[in-house]
Order: sequence, then structure tokens, then C-alpha cells
Amino acid sequence: MTLPVWAQVLLQVTFFAIVILVVYKQLKERILFKYHPDKWIVLALAGLVFLFPMLSTEYLKLNVTGTVWQYLDSTIFIILFLWFVDISNGNMLKFTNKKNNKEVAVNMQKISAANKPKKNKNRDSRRR
Repeated sequence: MTLPVWAQVLLQVTFFAIVILVVYKQLKERILFKYHPDKWIVLALAGLVFLFPMLSTEYLKLNVTGTVWQYLDSTIFIILFLWFVDISNGNMLKFTNKKNNKEVAVNMQKISAANKPKKNKNRDSRRR
């Protein structure tokens, strides 16, 4: 039994989207949080990557349709665009602070737990 064309396209798009989101999350956690470029530079790079297939087809007579380069170009564009969105929303800064301050937060919890006043088990003795 073969799937209809619309189902094949839907499955390909879903698989592609899931793979890109997993790759972006890993890149964000391991590499992208270290760099703080201007958001407009990232958007300009995404625009250039988006226009590259059209420009290469028009001027260089290269056709990337149906090749691996078509998927690679789309993947790079989506990753750069998601990075732009994270930078503009301030999510990369929040992520960096969470990543860097995790050890500090654990140490602060230990210190604050050690400095808590001890509760008096016999509360009636305080009442008069």
C-alpha cells in the first residue's frame, strides 16, 4: 500500500521539522550560547542563505533542487532564523545566565539552608 502524495509530503515536513528543532536545541545548548552577535547580523546572514539558491540558479546556473544542498540550505536558514528570534526575545541571555549560574544557585541553596534558624519544638514555652 502506497501513501498518497499529500501524506508523503506531510511526513517529510514533519520529520524535517523535528530533526531541525533537535539539532537547533543541541546547538543552542553546546555552541550558540557562547556567542553574542548583533541580532541584525544574524538576520542578514539568514536572508543571504535564504536567497542563495535563487541567486545561484539565476547567475551561476546551478540547480540545487532535489539535492542534499536544498535541505542543507533550508536547515541553515531555519537555524539562523531561530537564533535571531532567541536573541531578539532575550532568551539567549537568559539561557546563558541559567547555564553559568547553575553552580552558584546550588551553593546559595546550601548556604541559606545552613543559616536558617532552628525551630523550637516546644512552642508553648514562648507563649506567656
